[in-house]
Amino acid sequence: MKQFVLIMSFLLFAGLTSAQELNCTVQINSDQVQGTNKSVFNTLQKSISELINNRKWTELTFANSERIECSMNIVVKRVDGDAFTAEIQIQSRRPIFNSTYNNLLRF
Repeated sequence: MKQFVLIMSFLLFAGLTSAQELNCTVQINSDQVQGTNKSVFNTLQKSISELINNRKWTELTFANSERIECSMNIVVKRVDGDAFTAEIQIQSRRPIFNSTYNNLLRF
């Protein structure tokens, strides 16, 4: 259920922005949470990574070098029953057309 809420929140956010294909690294840090099954977070990390990187966000074709490189760091802060409190930091680099330069973006 928790995975579903997080993924649906991401999809809602992604649907409101303009699209381009992504190459994203996802990390979930659950060290601050004691007594929970860590496999839940490993599964969530894999699911988010597959969703972001394997989904075709546009009808256009992009080479791997044209994809927006990004990283997501999710830090799980607290567990309260079935609810998780977490912070997410997203950083991305977008290739600048016809150059070898990237534009750094932080959210």
